[in-house]
Amino acid sequence: GTETIYIPTDSPVFTRPVISREKAEELINSIPDIEEDHFVCHSVRMANEHYQAALQSHDCEELVQLIKTVYAKSRRHGRRVSQVDQRYRKRAEELLNSELSVALGIPLKEVPAYINQKIGKPEKKTAKKTAE
Repeated sequence: GTETIYIPTDSPVFTRPVISREKAEELINSIPDIEEDHFVCHSVRMANEHYQAALQSHDCEELVQLIKTVYAKSRRHGRRVSQVDQRYRKRAEELLNSELSVALGIPLKEVPAYINQKIGKPEKKTAKKTAE
């Protein structure tokens, strides 16, 4: 049978194969060790280009880095994270989660819980134990 692949024409064409299940598991386990990006820039245009490059690389580690960087920024600055940061973080999360969903064979909406369960924050685990 022939397959039809629809590619949105307004986005860069993404045609590398989805990562393997092993790679997906490795990636998830390495999330805590992926450094946030210390790229500092005071121009919105440069930030845009920087984030855009990370998204277009379709490299899962770069996506994780982008997501972690924006979260780290929001921790440092309270909730004040720029619209640009928020927008790219969301986009990176969508790309990453959809890739992991395919690689792991689980529904998209279950990916964040799966990641948490794998690398869960230790303080949450102990909180659960004491509650039981």
